[in-house]
Amino acid sequence: MNTVAWVLQIVLAVIFLLHGLLFTVAYGAAAKRREARGRAPSSMSPALRQFIGVAELAAAFGLTVPPAVRLFPWLAPLAAAGLVLIMVGAAIFHARKSEFSEAAVTVFIGGLAAVTVFLRWQVVPL
Repeated sequence: MNTVAWVLQIVLAVIFLLHGLLFTVAYGAAAKRREARGRAPSSMSPALRQFIGVAELAAAFGLTVPPAVRLFPWLAPLAAAGLVLIMVGAAIFHARKSEFSEAAVTVFIGGLAAVTVFLRWQVVPL
């Protein structure tokens, strides 16, 4: 089970590292591509987008680095719990905009984060 938990942590870290970088660094180019495909620009405020991006980057770090170096390993389940909260908000955001496929993806990823929380707090704590 420890291997499963580590795989989930790494998968989540990669997903949120890339998405966090998109929200904090490369959002302008992504917004232009989105508009070129005929999709409406995001209604999210820039400050909220930056906050979410930074939170996702921090979670990606917290999922992997502290347990890998065995320094404050209890941060991993807390980072995963924070991602669950972010994904609940993202699912609501996408559902309100009638983006149901995006909402389904966020629910799935949030479920992976919830499983990680359960594994790291109850089954195989660090």
